[in-house]
Amino acid sequence: MRESHANLDANEGTFKATLKRTQLTLEREQDKNTELAKELNDVKRRNKDLTKQLEGWQNLEHSESAEVESQRRQLTSLQRQLQELTDVHEKDMDVLRRTLEKEQERLETCKEAKDNWEVCLTSFF
Repeated sequence: MRESHANLDANEGTFKATLKRTQLTLEREQDKNTELAKELNDVKRRNKDLTKQLEGWQNLEHSESAEVESQRRQLTSLQRQLQELTDVHEKDMDVLRRTLEKEQERLETCKEAKDNWEVCLTSFF
């Protein structure tokens, strides 16, 4: 009985030591778990911040694209207006050239008539 009691005491000591080691291991693992949970929360927060930043960049890119598209449409419209004005200017210049040529012809005709009248007048007087 004493031997059995001694064995039980020895086993109790072994179990207590094992229990103590197991409890310490459990505490370490719980501490690790707490640290990992904190790290996970930090990673989630950083991920959320980076997602917001990415969305901001995408919105900026989208607004820049819209602005570039607007400027491209404006440039196209201005180029079309310039072409129309150039065409009108060329037509007006053609009309003015023809008018100038006609007026020069009339001037020549008038000069010739004047010269003819002068000749007639000088010979008449």
